[in-house]
Amino acid sequence: MLAKLQQMVIDFLNVVQAANHSYLPDGILDTLVEPTQRGAHRLVGVDLQKTRVRLVSEAVLALAPGPGLL
Repeated sequence: MLAKLQQMVIDFLNVVQAANHSYLPDGILDTLVEPTQRGAHRLVGVDLQKTRVRLVSEAVLALAPGPGLL
């Protein structure tokens, strides 16, 4: 179980690092939990500590291509 959790964390950090270096401006990952405004609509932030959001992010990560597969 610990090996699986360790691999999940490593995979997640690899994806975050690739996203951070490739596409996202500095500090954007830190602002995910803050609500934003888009036009007249208020949008909630994404809190990765919540169970549902964490499960969705794990599912997306599982479906994401590995390093060097794009």
